[in-house]
Amino acid sequence: QRLGYKLNKSSKKTIWIHAASVGETKIAIRLYEKLEKLYPDSCFLISSTTSSSKSIIPKISNLDHCYLPVDWLLASRFGQIC
Repeated sequence: QRLGYKLNKSSKKTIWIHAASVGETKIAIRLYEKLEKLYPDSCFLISSTTSSSKSIIPKISNLDHCYLPVDWLLASRFGQIC
């Protein structure tokens, strides 16, 4: 995932929220809950940098997680994620 591989792809519009820490992930989850009501047909992605952050993200059909891809052009161009 850090190189942009093995990311789920979707044909739906994807809203990507990045959170670096567990605290930011908690905020990202609350933001997702608000945005999901405004954009019910969208897919959501929360990226993070730690397994602790990943562990608190709920398993919901339109919400996915990935580790933040490396800041490298090819890693961030592998297509829509969700």
